[in-house]
Amino acid sequence: YGELLSDIGAGAALDLFRSEESKRLAWEDFSLSRAWGISGFPSLLVEHEDQLQIVTRGYVAPDTLLPGLDAWVQANTTHRSAR
Repeated sequence: YGELLSDIGAGAALDLFRSEESKRLAWEDFSLSRAWGISGFPSLLVEHEDQLQIVTRGYVAPDTLLPGLDAWVQANTTHRSAR
């Protein structure tokens, strides 16, 4: 990807990508993912009532994911009437 970025004049983005700060932040994200039990990507997490819940680990086809996610939302949200 580096050659492609340099071909389109994206040197600043490439420099940022290669920076020590970017590397440090990426490793922090990897550590956080491990702490959450994430072992595959993409993964989907939902934060609900200050708790993280893993919805999927790894790829899940939309026709499988969406009905389950919709059911989770329906079961875990309260509907409030407009005031």
